[in-house]
Amino acid sequence: MGEQTREAPVRRDAIQELANALQVLVLSLAASERDTLDHCEHCETLRAASHRVLTAANEVRSALSALANVASEL
Repeated sequence: MGEQTREAPVRRDAIQELANALQVLVLSLAASERDTLDHCEHCETLRAASHRVLTAANEVRSALSALANVASEL
């Protein structure tokens, strides 16, 4: 049981680090999307694809943050 207790903070920290890295990725994707697509008025397909990627990355980040919160309660 002691082994499991020591592993929980390590897993929680790893999950939180991954969530933080994904947050940086989401912010970077959002900035890139704004910079690129603001100059591309006729790129609706690219805009839609970029938005889907950004949305998916943000959903993964949110899920990892929720997982880190649950892990912190263990």
